Amino acid sequence: MAHVIDQYELSPMQAGMLFHGVSEADSGIDVEQIIATLREPLAEAHFLRAWRSVVERHSVLRSRFRWVDVPEPVQEVVDQVQIPIEQIDWRTLEGVERDRRFQALLDNDRARGFELQRAPLMRLTLVRFDECEFRVLWTIHHIILDGRSFPLVLREVFAFYEAYLRGEGADLPPPRPYRDYIEW
Repeated sequence: MAHVIDQYELSPMQAGMLFHGVSEADSGIDVEQIIATLREPLAEAHFLRAWRSVVERHSVLRSRFRWVDVPEPVQEVVDQVQIPIEQIDWRTLEGVERDRRFQALLDNDRARGFELQRAPLMRLTLVRFDECEFRVLWTIHHIILDGRSFPLVLREVFAFYEAYLRGEGADLPPPRPYRDYIEW
């Protein structure tokens, strides 16, 4: 069971997203989908380990939101989370059918939305098209990351992945906690 290790107020933008997320829960609003196509063999265990390492580094990726029975909404950081990961193998499908199913996957994934009171507010879907082609679908609620942060997270994922492939650890500088931004 996850334990709350930090708690702080929301940014004004997060407060607006929380309002829309609660009042329009089934709309898919603020659900972001980042798709990466990888055209190389993928060491899936190392790749998923890299994602877990990034989530451990960044408290905002372990955040959830509470607005019931509190005077003002807060975000809570939990000590650990399990990233929901789905792995799909479509190697036997033809291109047109694969594309049709992938579009349906995107539509269904967006419609699932998120329960903002449960961390993590992200999930991964790894779809294998053939031995050297994968699509990674990273679905995240916009309340925890802005558009400028997506590439930074992905850069770290691939830094960890490359290090793990070499049998090493990634030597990255300590991240600045999201709390610092809120306090600013």
